[in-house]
Formats: sequence, structure tokens, C-alpha cells
Amino acid sequence: APRQPPPVASVGALWAASKPVTDDAELVSQLTNRCLDAAVIEDLDLARAVPSEPLPRWAWSAGKTWRKSGHGLLIPLWDTEGNMVSVHARTVEKVDPDQQKGLFPSGHSAKWLFFADSFARLLITKGIPKWWRQKEPPCVIIAEGAIDFLTDATLFGCHESAPAVIGVLSASWSQELAARIPTGCRVIVRTHSSIRRYSLPRMSCLKRP
Repeated sequence: APRQPPPVASVGALWAASKPVTDDAELVSQLTNRCLDAAVIEDLDLARAVPSEPLPRWAWSAGKTWRKSGHGLLIPLWDTEGNMVSVHARTVEKVDPDQQKGLFPSGHSAKWLFFADSFARLLITKGIPKWWRQKEPPCVIIAEGAIDFLTDATLFGCHESAPAVIGVLSASWSQELAARIPTGCRVIVRTHSSIRRYSLPRMSCLKRP
């Protein structure tokens, strides 16, 4: 049978057991070195620190838990219904050049799952909210990779006119996700060229460096 995400209850339990990023001094230092503010990440609940053992078997890689393998940053993965159905474990600073930067749950699929801040999840599930008071529809940033996603998602803080930010990895993008972005939104695509083979119907689309 095709691989599926891990059991939802198991994903929720791991997320609930995870620590705020500000509780992990080493992780705070690594994030700071990448010009990321751990306090803002915590305030927006964009990522957490992988807890100590025990971890589910799918949160292991090459005989080590994600924590011991150096993948201490845990970021939720969402579906187009706005459900957190999986997670992504990420190194912030690689120690071993052969080390993988990011890990998905072992033995499970993450196809069509993506990172998203709270505003992005609202847009794709409910559309443009009534409290939006700007003349133009919201801006949506599509960033590639965990670090770029966190960078864009924390850049504007909680400002009411901040853009929505979606982060994509390999096999994240889908026509269903494109169709969920409301009509008229200005979409800024910050990805590698391979992502742009998908169409973005009904939206103005531009890219920036």
C-alpha cells in the first residue's frame, strides 16, 4: 500500500512533548547564527525543540533518535485542510558534511505536505478573513526549505498586513494547494526552478531573488 503520514495521535503527542525553542540554549545559539529569532519562532509557534527520549520509532534515523542525530528543530507539516499531519526534523548547523539537513518520519510519506504559518493556514482553509482591511488582497510568499520558511515567517512578526508564508520541500507542491490560495492574492515565489513547473491559476505571480 502507498505510504501514509505517521498516526495523527503519535504526531500530536510528539508535538505536545516538544519544548519551546527558547528552552534549548544550543538551538537558540544556532538559530541566532542563522539570523533567526528564537523568541519570535516561539511566539508564532512555528517550530519547537525535539524532546529527549523516548521518541516514536519513526523519529529515528540510522539507529539514532532525531535528537541524537542533531536534528533538533521540529517543524509541523500541514495538509490543505489545515491539519497538522506530520513533522519535519531539521539541523540548523551541520556538523558532519555527510549529514542530511532534514528528516521526514521514517517509513512514512510526506507527499503534498508543507510548512505554513497561521495566516497561510487561514487563507487556504477559510479564504481572506473579514478583518483584512488592506485595499489589496494578502500577499503569499512561497519559500523553499525550512530555514527560508522560518526567515520569511518571522520577518514581519504579528503585523496585521504581514504576508502569509508557505514553505515547500520535495513533493510538497500540488495543484490542490495552488487552487486553495484565494483569487487575487499576490504570490511571491522564492523557490528553485523545479517547483515552478506547477501552474498558479487565477493569481498574479512573480519571483524575487
